[in-house]
Amino acid sequence: MPAGGAGVFDSVGGDLPRELLSALRPRGAMVLYGAASGRESDLGVSDLGAGSYFLTRTAGRDYARTPDESLARAQALGVDLVEVAPQA
Repeated sequence: MPAGGAGVFDSVGGDLPRELLSALRPRGAMVLYGAASGRESDLGVSDLGAGSYFLTRTAGRDYARTPDESLARAQALGVDLVEVAPQA
């Protein structure tokens, strides 16, 4: 089995995703889902080619488009939400 993980998840952004690439095995996947550092990552295509990595950038609004859908998803996970704020 190749060294490294099959996937990494990053909610920080900034320079961290570039550092996380070294934790991936060849053909591993990286999921970017936030920018807590205040800025998005500037990973480029050449960074991904170094290990034939896969990259996706998620946005919550694409997974739950309405407050009702957010509530239904939370309830399916056993989370009790009182209210869901609309997403921009």
